Amino acid sequence: MMIECIREGFNLANRNLHLVLLRIAVTIINVFGFFVFMGVPLAVAAAYMGLDITQASDLLPSLLDNPLGFVSRYLGLVLLVGAALIFYLTFASALLLYALSGILGVLKNAALDVHYRFSLRSFFREANGNFFRLLWLVSLLFVCLAIVLALLAVAGGIIAASAQAFAGGERTIEVFFRSFALVSITVFTIIVLIAGTVFSVYCIVASVMEGKGAIDSVKSVFVFLKRKPGAFLFYIILIAGMFAAALAFFVLGLPFRMIPVLAPAMEIALSLMDIVFQAYLMVVMWACLIVYYKKGTNYGAAPPSLSPPEIPSS
Repeated sequence: MMIECIREGFNLANRNLHLVLLRIAVTIINVFGFFVFMGVPLAVAAAYMGLDITQASDLLPSLLDNPLGFVSRYLGLVLLVGAALIFYLTFASALLLYALSGILGVLKNAALDVHYRFSLRSFFREANGNFFRLLWLVSLLFVCLAIVLALLAVAGGIIAASAQAFAGGERTIEVFFRSFALVSITVFTIIVLIAGTVFSVYCIVASVMEGKGAIDSVKSVFVFLKRKPGAFLFYIILIAGMFAAALAFFVLGLPFRMIPVLAPAMEIALSLMDIVFQAYLMVVMWACLIVYYKKGTNYGAAPPSLSPPEIPSS
């Protein structure tokens, strides 16, 4: 089933290559937004504070040598940069989630209807319909994951404090149990992060596919993963495949980056190609997940006929 879902996911993505262009447009907007949200406040602050190039070059050493002194001296600059960073992260996150809402909506429609054709109107309709539902869902999942990680951090702190209190012990059994407890907490935290990521991804897919709210989507994914535990492996395979493809693309581009004369131009060209390739891989990944969820839940399948069987005439 996994190979079939990956093959159909590629076909689904190739039928909707317009989504790759939209994803690239979002990346360009975010890069431009970074310079607007961060560059303009820094330039205004530098001009207002009368900083020249010589003084600006001394900011980083001052920050590293005496962080508190730097903050007290340039408090206004620090607050301005912090506010600009918060505004940029909010803007970039909202834009990415809005684009994802539209991309998943288009992929869902194309997966359920082979005759579906992409249009900007349908993209924005799907984005508007899914955005706030996904926003509440992502917020809920983030809070739950943060609480779990905080509890694990507290447990790790308690174990570390206990290990420090008994640090004078030389017996092998004590050293073993301290090390085992710390390693267990670390491994369990990694497992929680991976499981939380996979669960969140399928919740996003379920919310778009079924049009349900945050709580109902979480319940649906609990049932889905209980019936299809292989969904965890499928997601890991997709991520590993994307990483391998990105690494292969980088390795193939190394010889071109080493050409002395053409190196700068090739670096720019390969960077642009990498953006396109990454956007394509992202669309393929979500397409594969939608196909897998559709097949795993039989979503969109025609219900069995309830009409009585025909009685052959004698």
